[in-house]
Amino acid sequence: MDIFVRDTQLNLSPYYLKPGFAYGGSCLPKEVRAVVHLADQLNVSTPLINSLGKTNAQQIQSATNMLMETGCERVGFLGLAFKSGTDDLRESPILEVVNAMLSEGCDVSAWDPAINAETRVSTQFDYVRHIYPHLEPVVDALPTILSASPLKVLDQADVVVVTQATDEIRRAVAARLGKVRIVDLVRLFPEAPNVDGYEGIGW
Repeated sequence: MDIFVRDTQLNLSPYYLKPGFAYGGSCLPKEVRAVVHLADQLNVSTPLINSLGKTNAQQIQSATNMLMETGCERVGFLGLAFKSGTDDLRESPILEVVNAMLSEGCDVSAWDPAINAETRVSTQFDYVRHIYPHLEPVVDALPTILSASPLKVLDQADVVVVTQATDEIRRAVAARLGKVRIVDLVRLFPEAPNVDGYEGIGW
């Protein structure tokens, strides 16, 4: 698989076909839905594509279940956008998990390198409210749950969810290994650290 994804002509990204968390963003989700809708209109069977949305929802639910099972009341998130290097929150799958934790009454904190209190995401917020009205609590709470640094999130939470595999997040988590529970959704390290309280998906 590592050799396969090195191709840069047919394979657009080294992340394609790699295990990981649910997909999101402004393009792929709506395009998958469009293909499913078009295929249905044309009476074309597309079982693989039809299953993508269901599998994506299961990944989100699995992450939510992992957090619920910890019983922790202070939950942190490292990464809010659907991928690193962007401030795009549209259909970011982790927002569903944040919403579930807020609805459980958890004390939520979050950090994303591309998002802060001054980030102009009003249009995205309108999109989220319109397309996914059940996420409005997340939109309203976002300005108050943002933290200044990943270390601050790690220091004030009982369990921290990692959704972006950046060097800054990797260093911060490595500095707190064994001191806080981690739910790693993006395979932050080549191998799962052999410490108590570290779990995730993708290994």
